Amino acid sequence: CGDGSLSGAMQLAELGVKIVGVPKTIDNDLQRTVRTFGFSSAVQVVVDALDRIHSTATSHDRVMFVETMGRHAGWIALRSGLAGGAHAILLPEYPFSPVDLANFLRERQKKTGSSVVVVAEGAKIADQYVGKANVSGEILLGGVSTSLVNELEAIAPGEFEMRVTVLGHVQRGGSPNAPDRMLSKAYGVAAIQAYHGGHFGHMVRYNCLKMDIVPIAEACGGLNLVEDNTVELVTARELGTFIYGRPVRNNPDAGISP
Repeated sequence: CGDGSLSGAMQLAELGVKIVGVPKTIDNDLQRTVRTFGFSSAVQVVVDALDRIHSTATSHDRVMFVETMGRHAGWIALRSGLAGGAHAILLPEYPFSPVDLANFLRERQKKTGSSVVVVAEGAKIADQYVGKANVSGEILLGGVSTSLVNELEAIAPGEFEMRVTVLGHVQRGGSPNAPDRMLSKAYGVAAIQAYHGGHFGHMVRYNCLKMDIVPIAEACGGLNLVEDNTVELVTARELGTFIYGRPVRNNPDAGISP
């Protein structure tokens, strides 16, 4: 289950329902576990797309924006961008300035003529989400890459030929890859063991190369976010990838740009 499903499971557990949770979400944003299953397969979908996008970017001297899922946590964008050779990776945790991005793209254009930018759907442009609140107050994200292209065109009119590819729900479907198949089986076995052991109201987790359990309430208490010391982030920055600024840990729904 993802964060929302686990929150519902916790409420059922409080009513006495015998529940053991497993961490299933492509966003990899659940606390208290190193890896959720579904994440690896989603990353592979993006990497496969990036391998194809690079060809078009290079042959046409374009700046190609590839938008991934990732509402508040940028794990999919970060890991796929690093594996897929993206030149810039824009994450929800790290607000960025379009002016700084434009300058980065100018420098790349002088050297190579093309760039590939991976954008998480929850990336903030100058501290602002791109999206809107519905009647119930839920934030509906969408269109960050298109908004960014419009801003870059205003900053640097005619300097870049830009295109946007939004991968959307293709990241959630299809056949799981080998790591996810193995991990989900391990979670399933651990969940049955926890159930027979009477560990209701708990979630099984993968931690330090082994399975154990934590209360569901701990898994739902916050989000697993990209940090400055995250190995993928450190690696990407050392390779010269554009990842701007310092992480922001305020209300993730603050600052909604229409």
